[in-house]
Amino acid sequence: MEGTHPGNSSALQGERLRKVTNGSGAASGAPRLGGTTMFISRTTRRTTWRTTWRTGVALAVLAALTTSAGAFAAPPGAPAGATAPPPQDHEGSPSSAVDRVAAFYGAYVDARTGTPDTVLADALRAHFLTREFRGRLAAWERKNGADGVLRAQNTPRAWRVSYDNSGAGHTWTRVRLTWGDEAKPTYTYVSVQSDLTTRLISDIKEAEE
Repeated sequence: MEGTHPGNSSALQGERLRKVTNGSGAASGAPRLGGTTMFISRTTRRTTWRTTWRTGVALAVLAALTTSAGAFAAPPGAPAGATAPPPQDHEGSPSSAVDRVAAFYGAYVDARTGTPDTVLADALRAHFLTREFRGRLAAWERKNGADGVLRAQNTPRAWRVSYDNSGAGHTWTRVRLTWGDEAKPTYTYVSVQSDLTTRLISDIKEAEE
């Protein structure tokens, strides 16, 4: 299973304000409050809408986890101007530890892309990671100054999840993180350990290629 995320958009060049008055020249449907002048920030409205949308997506994942892990996936990048192939059907199950890892990394990478949504990222950690591992992960991050889930300071543009091994009450999932542009991508790998009884992630370590 794999997924991609659109590149981070460049920062808006300043906040554009629209002056709205309740005089005869006011736009139809414009907000009015007594005889005062109101200023509405378009940037604030866009940011609020995006945060609400992303949080809603995460809540859907947290509530049921019935969404296929492949729902976060996208077909590999095609040359500019090429017609993208039709999306394929994907299946997933909350009873599968590997599917849960895919769901976690898909939502987590989205939460960290662009302006990081730390509230959403923390909620995802609380839902998918064991309490004991969250403590160890926080200690690792304080020591290394990086995101322990991604084992990096930045956010990858794509991810891929594949089953690795199982034994002694655990299963291991291999996660490939993609960095750089599509022409010259680079990869890093992490090994994710999940407990078979709870299907919660109980360890994340760097892995070799």
